Amino acid sequence: MNNSCNQVSGCGCLDRRSFLKLTGAATLALGVPGPFTAVAGPFEPQDTADHFVPADKKLSADWVAALFEKGEPAWYSGEELNPIGMPVGGICAGQVYLRGDGTLSHWDIFNDSPAEARFGTHYQAVPEPVQAVSQGFALQVRWGRQSATRTLDRAGFPGVRFRGEYPIGRVDYQDPEFPVAVELEAFSPFIPLNAADSALPVTVLNFKLKNRGASAAEVRLAGRLENAVCCRSGQYFDGVRENRFVRRDNLSLILGSARAVKAAEQPARPPIVLADFEGNDYGDWKTTGTAFGTGPASGTLRGQQEVSGFRGRGLVNTFTDGDRPQGKLTSPPFKVERPFLNFLIGGGSHAGRTCINLLAEGKVVRTATGRDREPLAWQSWNVKEFLGREVRVEIVDRSPGGGATSTLTRLN
Repeated sequence: MNNSCNQVSGCGCLDRRSFLKLTGAATLALGVPGPFTAVAGPFEPQDTADHFVPADKKLSADWVAALFEKGEPAWYSGEELNPIGMPVGGICAGQVYLRGDGTLSHWDIFNDSPAEARFGTHYQAVPEPVQAVSQGFALQVRWGRQSATRTLDRAGFPGVRFRGEYPIGRVDYQDPEFPVAVELEAFSPFIPLNAADSALPVTVLNFKLKNRGASAAEVRLAGRLENAVCCRSGQYFDGVRENRFVRRDNLSLILGSARAVKAAEQPARPPIVLADFEGNDYGDWKTTGTAFGTGPASGTLRGQQEVSGFRGRGLVNTFTDGDRPQGKLTSPPFKVERPFLNFLIGGGSHAGRTCINLLAEGKVVRTATGRDREPLAWQSWNVKEFLGREVRVEIVDRSPGGGATSTLTRLN
């Protein structure tokens, strides 16, 4: 049965534009304070007001008309740029964020984001997004006998401004002392009723340049983008990244890729076990604070969610008295004799607070956290650059909420 209508005269139906206008006004009226008196809700005393929404809401025509006024979007600058991150990745194609100064950040395209990043709490917790892929643009200008090069970001243009009208973000680069003004228009394909093209993994950066000076100017716009192929897994394989320039009829691009390099076969060697935490105490490992108790745990502690995935009979577990205790467990120095250090870890994902660190000359050179789950999972560090050098491992719990657990640290 088809209930559609083509606005036949006298049928009483509404065309699409009128319907959207009326339903839009009704939707906005629910969330925007209006010139009418509130009524009691279904769980409020009914002697104060009728809980039904009145048919006549006494809305003035001017107030309703104001709901449809677009207005002028605001420009943001200075410290206001810090928390700005507008998505400019295709629908369900990973995500890239446009920052307030026009640089790109939060390259969530590697399928390895922790839960708090996927659901947004990570983005809200940091004032400036973490840039996972090195990227940027720069402008070189020659006018008369002068020349200058500026990066298109806050370093090159401290007065940069941002205006967002999703799905388009606009960034304005201007400096009274610089002869060329630049405007960036950034977006991803966003086409209503066209899901296929809206899901293209594309971010469009459209730069508009204007000569503000009195004389002609020669301008060069250059961009750079890190080859991020295998950026998370590259440390575990022998290979090289390659960049190729590709030109087609209507397209020129830089294609980043990686290729494997066959490594010389090594004879099989048994792993070197650094610690298995099977004893009654920590042996030569040094403890500070109270989080680690007097020795390894045998499994799940009182009041803790079930801990699993560890090997043998024991593990390091900082849930000794709930989440409150804090401390550090540090290994004696040892020489790196194998290219990888493997370990099991679970618990909190708080970088720098609940973590396992590798120390070289007293500095943290590798770090890892759990994934906010009690079951332990394997993680690895590539430590080839430290072969023959002395290092230490430290297990840290400096968070009052969410302990770190680990076991069976070994060198392979």
